Amino acid sequence: MLTFVHISDSHLHPDRSFTKRYSSVSPLVGAEAIVRAIQALPLRPAFVLHTGDVVNDLSPDEYDLVRQVFDPLDLPVYYLAGNHDDATVLQSVAMGTDALRRYLYYDFEVQGVQIVCLDSNARESDDGQPIQPPTGYLPAQQMDWLRGIVQTEDERPLIVAVHHNPVASGIPWLDGDMRLVNGDALHEALLPARRRLRAVLFGHVHMPIEMVRDGILYSAAASTWCQFQGYPGVGEGLDSVAQDEQSPIGFSIVHVHARGATIRRHNVLP
Repeated sequence: MLTFVHISDSHLHPDRSFTKRYSSVSPLVGAEAIVRAIQALPLRPAFVLHTGDVVNDLSPDEYDLVRQVFDPLDLPVYYLAGNHDDATVLQSVAMGTDALRRYLYYDFEVQGVQIVCLDSNARESDDGQPIQPPTGYLPAQQMDWLRGIVQTEDERPLIVAVHHNPVASGIPWLDGDMRLVNGDALHEALLPARRRLRAVLFGHVHMPIEMVRDGILYSAAASTWCQFQGYPGVGEGLDSVAQDEQSPIGFSIVHVHARGATIRRHNVLP
């Protein structure tokens, strides 16, 4: 019915020598390797979905790289804003949008499948409490918009995408220091569409990981830059974040059909 590519957390940076304590390859080298791997696939995906942290430091030079790196794919690329992104610059530079919005949330349809993209980067909750990055939050207006979609009678298969990890994984630093603060509310909001909801796709965690809750599949793509270690019950606080040297960069190939979905991990050696 529909096949597309899910990528995430490219953290583009113009310096090819740029790394951090949990990375051994520069973001630019990794993203270019991912593009070549997608171009070499034995199938042509309908589009690429990027679930955020497109750039690393919000500099103009980084956003100039976005189209330079991803335009050679010759495919539509749909972007979500991550906590490292400026949503308005992402819209104007990467997506070529003139009508800029503070929060980048939208939906679209391809080959009979509805794709809903959310913006989880609110810095204040609806009751005025500060949201401290790298955690995220979905404001009430956006949640109401989503409820209007999922509570409508609709037979189309549905994909929902968000940057932050929505539900608990059992990995302490992911659940306590990275998670979508109102992820449980998002999950409850999605339940009415469970029959047609094929997957909730996300990024942010820099690891290919799946969680299933109440029959809903939550699936993260590998980062195109570097992967983090994460084990159930291990690691308190962001100081415990470390590179997973055994896990390569990669992306997911998502195949949506009438009765389900298949997600294939595709590893890449830069």
